[in-house]
Amino acid sequence: MLLLIANKVITTSWLKPQPPTIVQWRDRIQDVYNMEYTTAVLQMKREIFMHNWTHIKSHFNLIKIYNEHLVVFSQQALRQLF
Repeated sequence: MLLLIANKVITTSWLKPQPPTIVQWRDRIQDVYNMEYTTAVLQMKREIFMHNWTHIKSHFNLIKIYNEHLVVFSQQALRQLF
């Protein structure tokens, strides 16, 4: 699932000079998660959804923590420069 989402993010920014960011990938994962959750609730298959997404959600949380550390690190680096 995560690789398919990464492929989608890459193809949407194919001709741009900068590569897609982790934040774009994380946002797309969140969009897919929300759509999948809504579909599961409407089809009354919430347990299957939770079983399938628990592992992916743990990776998503790691990406979020990693990104927050990058933001903190970059703010500290900027303070040292100025």
